[in-house]
Amino acid sequence: MADANSVSPGLATLGAGGWTVTEPSAGGRFGSVGVLTPQQILATQALVSGYWNVPAPAWKAATSTVAAGSTAKGICVRGFSELSGLTTTAQDANITVTPTIDTAAPFGGTALKLAIVNTAGAARYVQVQSGNADINIPNFKGAKRRFAARVATDDNTKISQVELYYGIPGLGRFVRSRRFPGDASGALAYTYYFHGGPNAISDTLLDNDAVTQYRFTVYVPASETVNVWIDGLYLPDRTPGFVAWTFDDQAVSLATFASLLSARGMHGTFGINQSGITSGALTPLPAYGGTALKWEDLAVMAAAGHELGSHNVNNTSITTAGLATYMAEYRTMKWDMYQRGLLTAPFYHPCVRGVTTLVGSDALLAEGARVQRLVTADNCEPMFREQFLTCVPVRNLDTAYQLGNATTAGKMLSFLQDAIDYGTDIVFMGHLLDASSYGAATWPVADFIALADAVKAAVVAGQLGGAGSVSEWARYRGWRVA
Repeated sequence: MADANSVSPGLATLGAGGWTVTEPSAGGRFGSVGVLTPQQILATQALVSGYWNVPAPAWKAATSTVAAGSTAKGICVRGFSELSGLTTTAQDANITVTPTIDTAAPFGGTALKLAIVNTAGAARYVQVQSGNADINIPNFKGAKRRFAARVATDDNTKISQVELYYGIPGLGRFVRSRRFPGDASGALAYTYYFHGGPNAISDTLLDNDAVTQYRFTVYVPASETVNVWIDGLYLPDRTPGFVAWTFDDQAVSLATFASLLSARGMHGTFGINQSGITSGALTPLPAYGGTALKWEDLAVMAAAGHELGSHNVNNTSITTAGLATYMAEYRTMKWDMYQRGLLTAPFYHPCVRGVTTLVGSDALLAEGARVQRLVTADNCEPMFREQFLTCVPVRNLDTAYQLGNATTAGKMLSFLQDAIDYGTDIVFMGHLLDASSYGAATWPVADFIALADAVKAAVVAGQLGGAGSVSEWARYRGWRVA
């Protein structure tokens, strides 16, 4: 169930008496009305507009509000083409780091290379720190600025996390923000954002502080040897963020997700498993849980403007299935959808179980899957993102992916507020809906409604540049997906 900061299950509306929620009863019809707590009001009031809570007919033709050409640019604060002014240290004698400049870094060009060897029986870290006054960016927190960095490894499974500290001289006041390379087996590159606020690990900066110093920290698991490349520190321009909606598998919940988005004038992108899908009468909506869709349901979703791509036959990862089996399943579902006229997103593949490998990513790219989505818990930094569409991270509407912390509507609204405040993009991923309860991969329908309403309200208010499908996200940012 929702925590104290989330929206209670039900349809949230704003009236003269405040925010209320209509609780769903069995069968999907809306029944009794309750009143949100003050904490729930605060969690949604800033973002959710009462107008967008007005129910619209299911399968209303979606109307895109996405404008083209809001490219994400910025400036390089410090490029790592040489080592002057940088100090490299290790946590203790059990871990060593050798810094060099590599003129053939994995993402092209020159970058700082850290050759790290951890002989300890537990995770250890290394650090790269600038001088006390190597940079000078005034009012960093007050202007809600963020940093970005391009990071690559020769094996992402051998990196626990990457952190950036930044602050005043000596880091007497600072922000500590971290990212997790996580879900990719192989040598892949990422663009990370780092900013302050309530979702940072630490934030003691004052609004008018000038940022003058920074420090990268790389954590390596026990007994691992790995190379890490960082090409520089960047200051992205502030442009309104974008929300992309993505959903996986083949459950009837996907039709309900699509219907709710359509009613709000938004599209989603759906990765579909073939297993269990049959032909028959349309599924009555709302429908919840994991019962398989019908091909006819998918046809209605495609006709409403939602994007459909292959998510293979079964829900088996590439590391379990092996490359040949995985690609065979990818092709089987791709061509089945193509022959039915349903393959509206041939450029898109959500990696099954959120796992990929370098050779698997290359194989998918060769067959047109330019956008490959993982389940790494992260927002999407738009600067340089087009270079790394094979490793798109998400915010999961799945509590199982959150290291035991329930990802309720209140928490997702805080991530959405980060995207609004700092100009980052955010990719949501969902699997299942329930009439009232949370589960490992399940959200209550009313909490999703509250999130969708908040996104739509932010777009209308100009706080976001748009919200919609993966191709609409790419169009907004000026990226190529095919």
